[in-house]
Amino acid sequence: MVVIAPDSHHMKLRKAGGQYFIVIAGGPPVNRHKPSVDVLFRSVAECAGGDVRAIMLTGMGDDGARGMKQLHDRGARTIAQNEDTCVVFGRPKEAIKHGAVDDILPIGRSATLLARPGQSSPRHARSRNMTPDDIQQSRRPVARTAATLPPSDVARLATLWTIVFVGMMGFGITIVPFPIVAEQLGASPFWVTWGSAGSFALAQMISTPLLGRLSDRVGRKPVLLLGSLGAIIGYTWTATADSLPSLLMARAFTGLASGYLAAAFAYVGDVSTPATLARRMGLLGSAFGLGFAAGPFLGGLLGRTSEGTATLLAPCLFAAGLSSLGLLGTLFALRESLAPETRASRSAEPAGKLSDHPQARKALLGVGGAMLAVTAGSAALQSIYPIWGRDAFGLPLEKIGWHFGLFSACTALSQAVLIGPMVRRFGQRRVMILAMIGSAAGLLIYGVASRVEMVWAADIVCGTSLGLFTSAATAVVSILAPPALRGAVLGLFASTSAAGRVLGPAYAGAAYALARPAPFLVGAALVAASAFAVITASRASAATDTRSTD
Repeated sequence: MVVIAPDSHHMKLRKAGGQYFIVIAGGPPVNRHKPSVDVLFRSVAECAGGDVRAIMLTGMGDDGARGMKQLHDRGARTIAQNEDTCVVFGRPKEAIKHGAVDDILPIGRSATLLARPGQSSPRHARSRNMTPDDIQQSRRPVARTAATLPPSDVARLATLWTIVFVGMMGFGITIVPFPIVAEQLGASPFWVTWGSAGSFALAQMISTPLLGRLSDRVGRKPVLLLGSLGAIIGYTWTATADSLPSLLMARAFTGLASGYLAAAFAYVGDVSTPATLARRMGLLGSAFGLGFAAGPFLGGLLGRTSEGTATLLAPCLFAAGLSSLGLLGTLFALRESLAPETRASRSAEPAGKLSDHPQARKALLGVGGAMLAVTAGSAALQSIYPIWGRDAFGLPLEKIGWHFGLFSACTALSQAVLIGPMVRRFGQRRVMILAMIGSAAGLLIYGVASRVEMVWAADIVCGTSLGLFTSAATAVVSILAPPALRGAVLGLFASTSAAGRVLGPAYAGAAYALARPAPFLVGAALVAASAFAVITASRASAATDTRSTD
């Protein structure tokens, strides 16, 4: 039997007349949670003592760690899910820190152990408590390659990876030549910086939640097909635009089509288990970063004519060709991830409101505010970089492409390699804060740079920080997204990032007209202020946790 506590009530175990009873109780939140795991575990420790098995599964925070310690001290067998099979190694890690855990096991072995009632045993007959060496051993990832996955999973993940890679490379491929082309068409400073990234991001901000919610109702594959087709049309239009209004409308249309990327991430959520979700989200995140790394580099190479002027013809036709590959892969290699009955039920019934899911809503509001600031600073940098690099250091388009390539390569590397060890060592919240501080520092280096060597250093600092922050923030939101609203929630969160890409280029041109360092200094101030707000909120949260558990 499985018993789930109702929202806004604690659940406790009581014993009377030799029988156990579940009690639903009121009271204030504990560790900011209601229901609270600590409340449940403490009540179990009081009435059941050592005749209990308890397992701490994946999740954020430390709720339950102290209650599990009480269970452990009274002789209960306590288990923590190991890091490799966790989506977020937060609560299990805190339970281990409190000395509350006997065994650290993969989720599959934990379930098997819980299902064998004959193996309940007192403390002296069980395995010894975990040592630091045991804990390190449990952190070693289980070897898992593409060959060990079912062929259908390999094909689906490869197709999704290609879709996201092509989508981001198509966006990045216009970053380097667009401002120069816009200047050639007589654009003002505002449209030079905002025209490409800003118009694209504004349209994407509008379409992403709509296409995400649509994918919840009609399926992921139709939305992916629609978006890929729209991308092909948009890039072809951009390549052939011969006036500024036509060019801006083409970029906006392409931004509308790009909202389909939320459906790709929702697809991964549909076909993944808790043990594989983090790994697969990271795989898609690497496509995001690598695509953005390749785009500006290719844009710098393909965006220059033989006469030395900038052009969007070759870069955008190249992006349209790659989008065609994504369309064919979706059509022939991707199966729908939502069962027909699931789509039918979601179409027939209201999907609910985000306000009905306070955890997801809180994640979007809190983490989304930080994402807005970091993305705005990065977008301002990216939109003004070609003009600034030319004016300040005489950099040609191909050299600017190399700088963008390094920036984006650092972003992808931090998402693929650095984020895991850093989250294990510092935790998600601290990684977010450190990444925000790094972003502010990198923008400040751009603002004061007097030599090209300082620009290379800023590329590394800013690129790495952006990748770390984006990964940590996206993980929090994807975990808390309700299944019935997964596409919509991820779409809304992507819109927060898109809003930053609207805001950054909007102020970058005007600020650059006042002073060359101004766009970078304004971005650094925004990120620093947001980091201060996150630090303040974290300290207040920690103080609340301490008071609620006293």
